[in-house]
Amino acid sequence: MAGDANIAALAAVLADPRRCRVLAALGDGRALPASMLASEAGVAASTASEHLARLVDAGLLTVARHGRRWPFAAAVTLCRAKCCLSALYAKF
Repeated sequence: MAGDANIAALAAVLADPRRCRVLAALGDGRALPASMLASEAGVAASTASEHLARLVDAGLLTVARHGRRWPFAAAVTLCRAKCCLSALYAKF
């Protein structure tokens, strides 16, 4: 089933705790540079670059150039998922 493949791919991206720390750092709606996200994830800048690319490719992060900086932000779909999960959690 095509839906299963999409869920598995997303789960593979989220399986790494360092990528989850990046997403948690962006959970308040801020856009942060890669250097700060590397620090949040506890990895070197080169490693953070790989993780950020995976998150962008999965549609979980967006990145836009602002002058010399390239800040990353949580994608709208991630924010919606967080809201849905929060609502579901509140019911139990």
